[in-house]
Amino acid sequence: MVAKLGQDGHDRGAKIIASAFGDLGFEVIVGPLFQMPDEAAELAIASNVHVVGVSSLAAGHKTLLPQLVDALKERGAGNVIVICGGVVPRQDYQLLLDRGVAPAMLQVALLGLLCVDVIIRRWEVVSGARAALISTSEGSEGPGARAHEPAAGWRSSRS
Repeated sequence: MVAKLGQDGHDRGAKIIASAFGDLGFEVIVGPLFQMPDEAAELAIASNVHVVGVSSLAAGHKTLLPQLVDALKERGAGNVIVICGGVVPRQDYQLLLDRGVAPAMLQVALLGLLCVDVIIRRWEVVSGARAALISTSEGSEGPGARAHEPAAGWRSSRS
């Protein structure tokens, strides 16, 4: 499911991601604009989704994403993976990770890697194992793919 939370009405990127995932064979539900976290959680549960991808372009990610994670947990759907894309400053990554947002791509340069990352996160939920994070991002080095240092505890303990 692709969600736009709060007052963020910039939906072009979310539509592109939804369309691309659909073209790759994923069943994608696009939530309405301006949803509150509780509403997005209800739609995710009613639609029996495995992943909620939140597009954040209006600086609401530090408040709205943790609220979405909490709303899913409160409703017994803590196994639903929440990922975020859009404009998320690097200094906010750890806060989101600490609040339950999956360390999938916070900044995406290559759609194929995002798809692989989503599949890996789903496998982790089903298997109980953890994989190292692979993603793309644009930092001071410029755009391009590279392996990120996983957050503490994100390496598989099942070696």
